Amino acid sequence: MGRSVVVPVLKHLDIESLDALIVSHGDTDHAGGIPGIMAALPVGRRYGSESVTDFQQGAEFCVAGQSWT
Repeated sequence: MGRSVVVPVLKHLDIESLDALIVSHGDTDHAGGIPGIMAALPVGRRYGSESVTDFQQGAEFCVAGQSWT
């Protein structure tokens, strides 16, 4: 889904990079597209739970009540 759906939509919207990528948990329907997105676009900060193993290197852990602006 990341490479075949998300990336084409972002490119259509002229989005060339992501300030942040936030993944709530490691289930395939949430985290399965991470490799395709990260291969296609520069990603700034990464946030995720401990269950997002493909994503952990350099990622910050999500904390309950955390917000982003």
